[in-house]
Amino acid sequence: MKLNKLSFFVVALIFILGACTEPDNLVPTNTDWDGEQFPVGGGLLEVTTPSVNYIVGEPEGYKVEFEVKQGANNHTKKVEVYSVFHAYKRAGEADTLVLDEDGNKIPLSSNEVLLKSFDITEATNHFIDFDLNYSDLIKDLEIDGAALPASDGELSIGDYWELRFVSTVEDGNKFENYKRTNISVSTRFAGTYITTSSSYIHPTSGNLGDWNGLTKYVESVDAITYKLTYIGSWESEANNALYFTVNEDYSITVLTEYGGVEMLIWGADPVATCQDGTLPSIDCENTNFVELKDDGKDVIHIAYGYIRSSGTREFEETMVKQ
Repeated sequence: MKLNKLSFFVVALIFILGACTEPDNLVPTNTDWDGEQFPVGGGLLEVTTPSVNYIVGEPEGYKVEFEVKQGANNHTKKVEVYSVFHAYKRAGEADTLVLDEDGNKIPLSSNEVLLKSFDITEATNHFIDFDLNYSDLIKDLEIDGAALPASDGELSIGDYWELRFVSTVEDGNKFENYKRTNISVSTRFAGTYITTSSSYIHPTSGNLGDWNGLTKYVESVDAITYKLTYIGSWESEANNALYFTVNEDYSITVLTEYGGVEMLIWGADPVATCQDGTLPSIDCENTNFVELKDDGKDVIHIAYGYIRSSGTREFEETMVKQ
């Protein structure tokens, strides 16, 4: 059987129509098709979950969905889902991979395996979904002859599984779907946040107000460590990043050092934290924790500051994930 290829024109046209790269009956004479016309109505799929976040430490409960679009004839009879894993460093190793000429990491890729297969019996449009867990995702996949790690904690943020969908129609032809699903290794609390409550307490001037409504960004550093890209309202000061961990009980620990390097604000001022008792004006019993929300709009409550000889500058804020 032959897996057909589309020209750029067909890809663009089908993307607009929400269809596959392969199934299209409008350009039967295109040379990329070897003169073969795609049979009307067969092979069309719509992947409705193009992106899924795999949360380290949460190995269950990942759903993938697609719609089978049946036409008047030559119906889709089977859909196969194939998986390959792309890693940006080898499990358990600290070294990063080589970079391309633009400075981007070049990932290692695993072998490809058949992840799921579905026999299609309905002749009308319908949705199919399936659940995946970590065991499903790593089964039979290898990189450089080594199986993927048994613990998801050994994966790196940014690694991902790529799922591709292939439909088989009644006449035996196979067609690969334009859209794929990427299941990316990430951590739940990375993302864009809006500050909803905040205060800045100066050692001599008192409360200097808030920065409510400001957009902030929390980046994943590793499985439990995050970086708040700037402190207080100083969004233009990219070097004023704050590192913190979200612990198993969803408490937050603000870090005064990371990777053996002391964290400094403004390039010179040590970080003040609740755990060190260096935030005298903050009610530390009611901050530094995460609220999990069913809708994914988790809430971070965090307090921090920086220490100077003239006194500690203290910050407290609540941020809601967008």
